[in-house]
Amino acid sequence: MEALNIRKAGVAAGRAVRYFVLVFGSLVTLYPLIFMCLVGFFTKEEYWATELSLFPIPTQPTIENYLALLDRSRTGDVLIPFLNTLAVTVTQVAVTVVTVLFCAYAFTRLRWRGQNAVFFVLLATSMLPSTMSLIPTYILYGQFGILDSYLVYFIGMPAINIMGTYITMQYFRSVPTALDEAARIDGANVMQIMWRVLFPVAKPIFGYIIITTAIGTWNNWQTSFFYTESTSLRTLPAVLSSVSLSTGGIPDYPFMITLGLLITIPTLIVYLVFQKYIVLGLASAGIKE
Repeated sequence: MEALNIRKAGVAAGRAVRYFVLVFGSLVTLYPLIFMCLVGFFTKEEYWATELSLFPIPTQPTIENYLALLDRSRTGDVLIPFLNTLAVTVTQVAVTVVTVLFCAYAFTRLRWRGQNAVFFVLLATSMLPSTMSLIPTYILYGQFGILDSYLVYFIGMPAINIMGTYITMQYFRSVPTALDEAARIDGANVMQIMWRVLFPVAKPIFGYIIITTAIGTWNNWQTSFFYTESTSLRTLPAVLSSVSLSTGGIPDYPFMITLGLLITIPTLIVYLVFQKYIVLGLASAGIKE
């Protein structure tokens, strides 16, 4: 009986330690978000006059920074950049899903001359940092007269998601070709095989690709910042960059942090809701025949 009690105590202690580690890790992960929320209640004057602690608490809390998000003199108009960001993100996700599916099918289910060479070139292009193309792209956009227009978002989108294509290829190699053959016997063409056979089977992979692409596109500030000037064409991250650079005198960090919080919340919600697809997608990508 005593041994049983000791064992139960050991199990309870182990469970308590695991919960402590999980709670502590959650607090460490969420700390930047908590810090941003607290700083948002500071005024600019109090922020610079206060020596911030680990959890800064203002002596005179105010929601001025949160209300200022609706002030057009500070951010232009948050609704328009929000809609721009949403439109660009949805379009990029849709294009990515289509191109990844087509490319992964072409590299795994078809055999054609120069296949390995083309795939090697695609991998090589993914190794180039995006900053190398900023100036050449700006010059090209200027020559074609598409600077400061919506075309910079859609023409400048990556044609192919190389990493997404690679992990989808790894997954397709684990899917028996007998499924394709059975679909052909039933009269399915190539498009139907891709969308009705392979795409449903690879849902965890495409869930991962959709989430990571959406988060990356939502947080992309370079395209809007470098290639547009009109406020009506800006995305939310570019608005934040413009506010931080245009601040005269003492920087209004509480307001900038509050605007950053507004940009962070949608991606955080997407991650919390669909985080299981990230785990399933990465786990499925490692499956081989």
